[in-house]
Amino acid sequence: MIIAYGYATHAGAVRQVNEDNLCLLPDIGLFAVADGMGGHRGGRTASRITVENLAAHIRGGNSLIRAIEEIHHEILQAATSDPALSGMGSTVVAMKIINGRYDIAWVGDSRAYVWNGVTLKQLTRDHSYVQYLLDEGQITAADALNHPQKNIILQALGAQDMADVLPDTISGVFPENEMILLCSDGLTTEVGDDGIAAILSRETSPQNAADRLVEAAISNGGSDNITVILVAGKGYVGAASDTLDDTEPYDIPETITVVDDTERTEIDEPEIPSDRGAQGYADDSENTIKEENFAFHRPAPPQPSGLKQDQRAGTVPGGSTVKTICYAVFTMAVLTAIAIGLVHLP
Repeated sequence: MIIAYGYATHAGAVRQVNEDNLCLLPDIGLFAVADGMGGHRGGRTASRITVENLAAHIRGGNSLIRAIEEIHHEILQAATSDPALSGMGSTVVAMKIINGRYDIAWVGDSRAYVWNGVTLKQLTRDHSYVQYLLDEGQITAADALNHPQKNIILQALGAQDMADVLPDTISGVFPENEMILLCSDGLTTEVGDDGIAAILSRETSPQNAADRLVEAAISNGGSDNITVILVAGKGYVGAASDTLDDTEPYDIPETITVVDDTERTEIDEPEIPSDRGAQGYADDSENTIKEENFAFHRPAPPQPSGLKQDQRAGTVPGGSTVKTICYAVFTMAVLTAIAIGLVHLP
């Protein structure tokens, strides 16, 4: 069923450390992208636990949903045993292909798309605050692109304020003439759906397309780590150039774990030219820990957009704040009513 795949990953143009990890197990049809957060060590550890334990769970017979639910607790346990890892977490989007069908499960804002050679369709829905606002009709798609709270995710593996995670899933017949894309938000933040589609329309080889997508994200700013996996069906027009027997491994950063049949592959990060000239990579202290831009929230209900998130990892804006605001609004309403004569005091 799977005839070819391509993959690429990079730290980006700003961050010096790649906290993403990916899983490639074509023999059992398992592919996954995990986007870690929680500082250099924490982010790498959380995403590594995610992909390695995912492979173990699936080989052990667990479903994707069960595996992801277990991994959440395994990351929490790892953080408890090592205080230096406190606050770490990871998103995940994982695909299992078997008997001509696919199952995709995810937590967070890493995504899956399907490309049919003409149209790009998003298969997943982000577990994010902005997606919630979109679903509620409170903002438009155009508003979402530059929304100040676009980095808030509602679920993450290892989030300390969540007893359990609730993975979403989608299943279907694997599209033999199409290609499925798994990616971290480092791609979608820098390259919109139209840009992704334009690259896929030019590059029919899954590996070439993966390379070009990562390069485009870096060229557009590369503000985050970028990871891409493309999996093509046997009838896909460009699949013959990247058959499973012929696909050459992509050089990946040492922080990235590729799980295959034999061993973990860890090699030095390849150099990708930067348009930043002598400036090169920015001082990573400016973007040290990802949870500075994320707040973990329980899935339902998200806080109203008028409340600012507490940006410390694992915390949620407190109920006392909501009560204080509601009390203040009620008090002002009463005082206003008194002032205009709608309410008379005895």
